[in-house]
Amino acid sequence: MDWTYHPRYLKSWKAYPLCHLYFSEIVDCKESSPWEYSNYPTFAFLVSGIIHISLDICRNIFQSGSQLEMLLLAGTSFSGQLPGSLGNLKSMKVFDVAGCYFSGVIPSSLGNLTKLNYLDLSHNSFSGKIPPSLVNLLQVYYISLSFNNFRSGTVDWLGNLTNRNYVDLKGTNSCCNIPSYPRNLTQLTVLQLQKNNLTGQIPSWIGNHTQLISLNLGKNKLHGPIPGSIYRLQNLEDLSLSYNFFSGTLELHLLLKFRNLSSLQLSHNNLSLINRHNATFPHPKLVLLTLGGCYLGEFLSFLRDQNHLELLDLQDNEIVGHIPKWFMNMSTITLEYLFWLATFRQVLSNPCRSSME
Repeated sequence: MDWTYHPRYLKSWKAYPLCHLYFSEIVDCKESSPWEYSNYPTFAFLVSGIIHISLDICRNIFQSGSQLEMLLLAGTSFSGQLPGSLGNLKSMKVFDVAGCYFSGVIPSSLGNLTKLNYLDLSHNSFSGKIPPSLVNLLQVYYISLSFNNFRSGTVDWLGNLTNRNYVDLKGTNSCCNIPSYPRNLTQLTVLQLQKNNLTGQIPSWIGNHTQLISLNLGKNKLHGPIPGSIYRLQNLEDLSLSYNFFSGTLELHLLLKFRNLSSLQLSHNNLSLINRHNATFPHPKLVLLTLGGCYLGEFLSFLRDQNHLELLDLQDNEIVGHIPKWFMNMSTITLEYLFWLATFRQVLSNPCRSSME
């Protein structure tokens, strides 16, 4: 190691415009003799010109700083609690600790980072309630708090962050009903609320968010009919409503007008799908389609042109008749996963022969 880079000499770097600092090759700071564990975070944040730090697989504790703009720790072995001193990093714009081992309560001082525009705390073990001080992050456009151990509570204050276009709160246990705050997020493009035990019905105002490209409400306890306003979401690429208790009818042919749609998941509800055969519009090229338990009764003819499908779920649909030859040909192109157990109401006497008729 070049001893020029020992922490005692780094103070002289204050006079230079150091903008990026990477320690991606450090495996464990505690085992690096000249880079003492206790000194490492201190000198790193004292370099006044530094604005970008990327630390991979390095266990340490945050220290306060002044001009740091990006802190990227995603996928590293950082653990423990986030310190309250994190709120001193007033210039922070990007804070990403996704997939680490952090736990404890998120410090309310995180709300002091008013220049923040990207926040990802997902896939950790944070607990307690999501601090309402995050309402101060008015410039945030991306926020992910998914898969933590938060206590149930309201996050309606997020509706004040009207610049936000990406909201990921899956698996946060943050609310019991569909929260009302997305109603105010006019720039919203991604809304991920799956795995939250949400109850109630989908509000009709969801159709006002015509910029949405991803809507995932799967694996909750939602019920009732799906509002007709959902057909206004013409820019959707991903729609997941599976594993709920939705009932009534859903007009599949209207969803297939979404030209950019690549993933449609409707399985495991009490829905009945309506599909009009005389539709002349071009269908989207789906990659993932789950229609298990949707009472289809027959093979859907639009599947004939679906040559990009990788996963198809047609389970429990009581489909009558033979498997069409075009379907068997389609399934050999890109299809990797096919689920159709208990699909047919009639048991064919010679399924191999009949499948090719």
